[in-house]
Amino acid sequence: MIARPGGAPAIGWPGMGLVLTFMVGLAVYGVAVADPSSNRLTIEAVAGPAWRTGAIEVDIEWSGPRGPALTLQAVDVELPGPFGRFDAVYVTCPGLAINARRVFCRDARLRAERAAGAPITLAVQLVYDAARGQVRIEVPRFAIAGGTVALRLYAGSGVPRLEVEGTGLAVGALPEFGDFTVDAGTATVDLMWRGDAEGTLEGTVAVEGLSANDASGRLASEALAARIAVDATVGVDGVWRGQIELALTAGGAYVEPVFLDLSAHPLDVVTAVTYAPDLDRLVLADLALTQSGVLEIAGGALRMQGTTVETARLAHFNIQFPGAYDAWLAGFLVGTPFATLDIGGSASGRIVVDDGRPQALDVAFEGVNIEERNGRFALYGLEGAVHWAEFGAAIEASTISFAGGYIYGAGFDGASLELGIAGAAIDLLDPVRIPSLGGALVVTTFTLRDYASDELALGFEAELEPIDLGQLTLALDWPTFAGTVAGRLPLLTYKNGVVTVGGTLEAHAFGGDIAVEDLRVERPLGLLPEIGASIRLRHLDLEQITQIVPFGRVTGHIDGDIEGLRLLKGTPIAFDARLQSIDGADDRRRLSQRAVETISRVAGGGAVLSTTFLRVFKNFSYERLGIACRLDNDVCHMDGVAPAEDGYYIVKGRSVPRVDLIGRVREVHWSRLIAQLKEALAEGEFVID
Repeated sequence: MIARPGGAPAIGWPGMGLVLTFMVGLAVYGVAVADPSSNRLTIEAVAGPAWRTGAIEVDIEWSGPRGPALTLQAVDVELPGPFGRFDAVYVTCPGLAINARRVFCRDARLRAERAAGAPITLAVQLVYDAARGQVRIEVPRFAIAGGTVALRLYAGSGVPRLEVEGTGLAVGALPEFGDFTVDAGTATVDLMWRGDAEGTLEGTVAVEGLSANDASGRLASEALAARIAVDATVGVDGVWRGQIELALTAGGAYVEPVFLDLSAHPLDVVTAVTYAPDLDRLVLADLALTQSGVLEIAGGALRMQGTTVETARLAHFNIQFPGAYDAWLAGFLVGTPFATLDIGGSASGRIVVDDGRPQALDVAFEGVNIEERNGRFALYGLEGAVHWAEFGAAIEASTISFAGGYIYGAGFDGASLELGIAGAAIDLLDPVRIPSLGGALVVTTFTLRDYASDELALGFEAELEPIDLGQLTLALDWPTFAGTVAGRLPLLTYKNGVVTVGGTLEAHAFGGDIAVEDLRVERPLGLLPEIGASIRLRHLDLEQITQIVPFGRVTGHIDGDIEGLRLLKGTPIAFDARLQSIDGADDRRRLSQRAVETISRVAGGGAVLSTTFLRVFKNFSYERLGIACRLDNDVCHMDGVAPAEDGYYIVKGRSVPRVDLIGRVREVHWSRLIAQLKEALAEGEFVID
């Protein structure tokens, strides 16, 4: 035993050595300056890879009533994670317990102060293990952010480490989430940091019930449950390298425009990671992603600069429908005709992205079935492989087959297509025949350009082999009639949401010719498709038409013109139409009783005959026949083939037996006219008393 200068109590040199070694142990990474004539040790700075302090001063009062009393003061303390920065941190120990093996203080106090917020005061235990040359600082559980945290710091000999355990932490109270509005959510933390010039972080962070969103509204979560496991090292260059596993197991996450229902489809990601904070660059390697019932990725690699994907290599992915459509695709398709689809089947393939742009894509489809929920179209049994590249010098042809489908109720059978797909272009390499309605559509030209932009353009040319009108009218919910129709579809183009035909659409039906001119379709697959056209009817056989429509038998031929036709969602909203028998034609012109009654009831006219005369004759000759309607604002302005007293002739009779049908009504609501026609056609043959 010796006496300390200044009259301090004497302690053994081994004990003093332990105290001094303990104080030096507190100065790990720092530069310590001790004044042998005072009780103070000054440490100029202490720093680690993810934390630092300014100057530290350690004072010992050797003559304390409970043994040597210690006071430590550190300024400008910056700690990782949720702890943040403190202006000053104080540690006081009322009495150090010293023996040959260790120096310890069971009831030390820690006080951390910063400009904003109340100071934090904690109970701390200090231990110096002489055998190990190790300082241990333990902070028993204390309340913070609505939960509790326990800390353990090991320093001295060996690699220093910090262990953090936290439970029930309110996410919204943690500084790292300051850019988000957090309505709910708690976190559990179990992390260990070890290292000196380089450091390693390992452990887990779990979040439950997280409901938050950013200021833009483009990122949000609802009752999210997530767990992240990390084992990563940060080097002297500040770059993090290691492995991360992320599991999202419940709740919902929104990343505009995608919403993920993670309760239905949990997601798990395992990847090697390299992150350079100074460059804001993230590199993922050996990426494995699994989302139950939705998506699997194996052997992926990704490099991001900020939020931009610079390169990506997804060596193999597998997509399961309908999960992938509901989870990942539907949000991108809002406002398009493909926003309401039911899809089954699967797809697999690979993706290559370089310089922030997709370079190659290979996708194989298996058993894919697609139905639009409003019944507008469907495609069944889709199989095949799509090969796409940004530049198509050596691109492999894509082959796609399907078993059948329908468009607006009109069904078609299976076919196989061979396509060339490169850049923003798709081309049909060989003509394809698609059987439909007893005939077929033979597509000779199909081109698609800029399909990923608002400048989408389509070219289409085809021929129609005779199709069954009975099947077509049934599919379109029109009055059913028989016969066939065939024709040629000249080059059809689509641009800026409008379909136009670069020529006359020609068809042959009912023994005559039908020509559609100036055909224009706006929003063809939208909720309110609008069609505009002018139609020419030439030399149509009335007997063929009336044999298949329960109108009553009429013989002869008619011409017709329908100008300015506009249909909205399949319903006429405007046209100027005239149908009439052909003047000078040498044909037999007769009407049955049924036809006379139908025309009379629908047009609001009357037969200039007695009912007794009608009982005798079943058919009547006519000289001229026709009707006109100019539809405007749901009102049909009607006319006939010639003026008549108090009306207009719809049928002008000839010879004996003769019948004249005169229209008396000049204006009638279109909806009422159609209702009258449907009623008349539905009643079958009339019996004239």
